[in-house]
Amino acid sequence: MIFTEFVAMSGDGGDPQYYDVVPVTADEAAQVRVKGGQVDKHYLEFLGSLGAGRRRLSSDWPGGGPGRHSWRVGTFHVVEGY
Repeated sequence: MIFTEFVAMSGDGGDPQYYDVVPVTADEAAQVRVKGGQVDKHYLEFLGSLGAGRRRLSSDWPGGGPGRHSWRVGTFHVVEGY
């Protein structure tokens, strides 16, 4: 499973949070373990592409509003430093 999260640090404790949970195969998980902390832009693009052909669980918790969960299919964004 790939778990990504974007958190905006607004300082008021009501930060919006968005995340995607993507299932991966055993071979894909092995590739991630081998890469370890050596992540570059191309590898992040590879991780995001894993969502292109499979369902993933997306969560959207906007600041100050109710959360939403949904199933999605398609590429998702994996960005270092967020």
